[in-house]
Amino acid sequence: MLDSLISLSIRHRLLVVAVIALSFVYGGLAIQSLPIDVLPDLNRPTVTIFTESEGLSPEEVETLVTRPIEAAVYGANGVVRVRSASSIGLSIVWVEFDWDMDIYVARQIVSEKLSQAREAIYGRVNPVLGPITSIMGNIMAIGVTSGDETDSMTLRTLAEWDIRQRLLAIPGIAQITVVGGALRQFQVLIDPDRLVFHRVPLFAVLEALDETNLNATGGFLLTDYTEGLIRVLGRAQTVEQIAATVVPLPDHPDRRVTIKQVADVKLGGPMAPRGDASINADPGVILSIQKQPDADTVSLVAAIQSELAAIQPTLPSDVALHDDIFSQSTFIETAVSNVEEALRDGAILVAVVLFLFLLNLRTTFITLTTIPLIFGSHVNRVSGPWPVD
Repeated sequence: MLDSLISLSIRHRLLVVAVIALSFVYGGLAIQSLPIDVLPDLNRPTVTIFTESEGLSPEEVETLVTRPIEAAVYGANGVVRVRSASSIGLSIVWVEFDWDMDIYVARQIVSEKLSQAREAIYGRVNPVLGPITSIMGNIMAIGVTSGDETDSMTLRTLAEWDIRQRLLAIPGIAQITVVGGALRQFQVLIDPDRLVFHRVPLFAVLEALDETNLNATGGFLLTDYTEGLIRVLGRAQTVEQIAATVVPLPDHPDRRVTIKQVADVKLGGPMAPRGDASINADPGVILSIQKQPDADTVSLVAAIQSELAAIQPTLPSDVALHDDIFSQSTFIETAVSNVEEALRDGAILVAVVLFLFLLNLRTTFITLTTIPLIFGSHVNRVSGPWPVD
């Protein structure tokens, strides 16, 4: 068999050379598009359930929110393990599925189980599914700093509503967490003395702020040839509009009291901070970016850096973006560079050793040509992104 193969290759030398050349070309193109990551995906398909329940202690969150959710997802098709964490006003449940479960099917199963368990969960809380992320999904950290012209609240607003929204439009990004800065908010400072003077209960003020700050539809205005949408614009846009909100008094329908008569309304802050951030010992805002499991880290980081270069001219002159804080692509590119150096040095050493043993340039060249073909055929059988050390 081997003699026949050798004889056939000798008789069709040009065909063998052409096949080898095509193999080299195909291998070169495949290597350029091969996704490389720091580590392969090590976690089972996991669905994360977040539930906010304001005002509840950790014990109440565990009893009234977490346990009903756990009971709902236990026994679902493919579920291997269920873990949870309960803190002040927040419940997190991790539902892990078997390795062969598709993540989108797993999310559909969890959604159906949650819809069946709505009545067993406390109050008006709304469980939501977290984004699809990977255990190694934290690929980049971006810093945002400013000078004296832009304060911390404006900086946080830029990071939250401008930079973050534009980066989320890049395919492959699962979520972006913003840390640092100061959150601007509308503050309604209720005066107890004025509440007593106007005989307004506190819950009436809270209901007025909650129920009147929204838009509503009024149907359509029909004409002979067109129809127009009628809208009731009730959502507040300014401090003055919030202050002019009327507080309904069911016991005294003939009386009218507005928010400004019982409280001071102002646009300010900051909101009570949860965490802080600094860049090179200067206060700033950090955007932590997580990718989707199947996204290529190197190409995704390049797309993020390209978008940051487009965002920078639109920001105030004293606001700067820092994309060199942390990036997984740096480790990957360094590891690939080390592999390339090792392959180069190894090829030189193999060529020298073969020539010293064979003392024939032609035989050495044939052997050196065969080694990458054998290695390439092994690589083609490997699926998924390559891990690097």
